[in-house]
Order: sequence, then structure tokens, then C-alpha cells
Amino acid sequence: MHTQGKAAAGLLIALLGAVFFPAAATAEGKKNVEAPSVLVQSAVVRLVSMKGSLTAYGTVEYAPEHSRVEDLQGEGVVKEVLVSVGQPVRKGDPLLRLLPTANASMEIERARLDLVFARKTLDRLSELRGRRLATNAEVQAAEETLSKSQAVLAELRKRYLGEEGLLLRAGRNGVVEAVLVREGQIAVPGAPLLRLADGNRLRIRLGVEPEDMQRVRIGQAVRIRPMYPGAKPVTGRIGEVFRQVNPQTRLAEIVVPLPAVDGILPGVMVRGEIFTRAESRVPAVPRPAVLYEGDKGYVFVVEGGLARRRFVDVGQDDGRFVEIRKGLNPGETVVTLGNYELADGTAVRFRGSR
Repeated sequence: MHTQGKAAAGLLIALLGAVFFPAAATAEGKKNVEAPSVLVQSAVVRLVSMKGSLTAYGTVEYAPEHSRVEDLQGEGVVKEVLVSVGQPVRKGDPLLRLLPTANASMEIERARLDLVFARKTLDRLSELRGRRLATNAEVQAAEETLSKSQAVLAELRKRYLGEEGLLLRAGRNGVVEAVLVREGQIAVPGAPLLRLADGNRLRIRLGVEPEDMQRVRIGQAVRIRPMYPGAKPVTGRIGEVFRQVNPQTRLAEIVVPLPAVDGILPGVMVRGEIFTRAESRVPAVPRPAVLYEGDKGYVFVVEGGLARRRFVDVGQDDGRFVEIRKGLNPGETVVTLGNYELADGTAVRFRGSR
């Protein structure tokens, strides 16, 4: 009986323990359950051949040093604009039709009437001198007045385009880069009317971050690619470096001169890859391995079966690999697939390596 009492007491204590301390009852079972892990794919940091480069964006334009401005010696009203921006023209092609202004017409008419009066006066005095009713001095003064009237009318006709107006023609072959007047506008002497560009001379203006300007030099190669599908890249070299920040874009500018190239038209947005150093082997990881927090790059490095988050200094991105300037060493393993599901210290298991 005594033995049975002890057994019953032990059973009671065990039941009470299971009711009031369930965690203790299952602890032994949990020892055999593995910690949760994430299935990932990985790659090893290795040396990859890359050229040092910068990426910049900009636009295509005609080279201004090869443009020509068409203007007038006189004054007139723009009657008709005969060309459009982007239109190719040849030397002698009509550009604008201009007419004299109302004031100009009145001045020309007044000068014409003065000339008629001066001619009649000279004829009359010449006749009177033949009858000895006018002196040689009077005739000479009338001749001088006639000469001045002729000069005034000629000058007014030149300045004010004459009574019939003027058809302004191109002084060279080129492309209409800008029309600077509109129909009905009064064009004053010397004011620009149109700008004709040399269609064979282009230039690319690229904006560069100020901190990167120390890496940019005249003569460096630049690969230019228009930003539309299927565009073929072309290569040029830096011709000018402006070491001043544009207050609107907050970028410094470089200029890449180019000849006319199919597919690269003025006004097109382009991406420029500036090669700042010769090709060299640098530590790099596959592009998917690099994630970003703001403008800071980071990767997950596998250490002892755990993913450790590590910030890195990234360099060139060639579309397949990203250069790692600081933060990783060749031979370390980084996560390339599944990294969006990770946090620092997450256990990982591998799908495969590459």
C-alpha cells in the first residue's frame, strides 16, 4: 500500500505539472526542431575586368560655333516665314518675306517726292540760265540738292527694304536651327531673324556630378547611347570641360563633339558612359547581389550559415557586375537571390551556387 501511494502521488504531480507548466512539458520536443531559414542563391566575390567609368545624361544639339545668324541691314515687317525649325536649306533658298513698315513707306515716299521736286527745280533753273534769268551758282546749288535727294532715297530704300520689300535668302547650306521672329513682327537693323546650323556638326552636353569632376579630363572616351529602344551607341571624346556648376541642374557640364550620325538628332536625350581609366581587374559581384538603402549600397554576406548585412562602396555597373570598391574581399560569399527576404542574422540554406 505504501508503494502504491507513492506511485499515485508521482502521477498526480506529473499531471499538475503538465497543466500549469506546459512549456516545460514540450521543451524536450523543441530541441529537435531546426531554426527557420531562407532558401537563397549565392555567388563568390571575384575579380572582373572593367573599365573605370562614370554615367552622365544630357542632350544633343548643333555645335553653336558652326552656326550662322541671318539678319537685316534695314528695317521691315515680317510678312511670311517660309521655313520651319529642322528644315534643311541650300544657299539661296528663300527664308523670309519682309515688307517695309508704315513709317518706312511714308519716309520713302517723302524722299521720292523731294527728289522729284529737286529734279524739276534743276530743270527750271537750267532753262532760266539759258535765258540769262538764273546764275550759275543757283544751278550748281540745285544740282547739289538733287544729288543729296538721290542719296537720301537710296539710303532709305536700303534701310527700309524699298517699296516692294525683300525676300531674305539663305547665305549658306545648313539646317534651320531656330526661327527668331514671327509673322507681323518688326525686324530692326542688325536683329537676328534666323539661325542656320551646320547639319554635319553636333555636340553632346552631359551633366556630371560635381564630386566626380576630378576624374574627368579632355580627351577621355565617351560612349553615347540615345535613350530610346533599339538605338545604337557611338563613341566620341571629351572636347570641353566646364568647371562650373549649372545653377538650374546643379551639375557641371562636359561637351563631346560629334559628326552627324544616323539616329542621333538634336534634342534627343542621351546616356553617356565616360571612361575614366583603362581596363583593370576589380572586385565585383553580380548585379542582383547589391541592394540599396537610400543612396547606400549593401549586400548580405554568408558567414557560418547566417546572412550578415554589410554596407559597401559601389563603383562601376556594367549591367552584369557591380564593382565593389570597399567592404568586400575576393572569395567571400554573397546572396544573389532571396536577399529581399533577409534580415541581418537570418539563417540561410542554398539552392545552388554560381
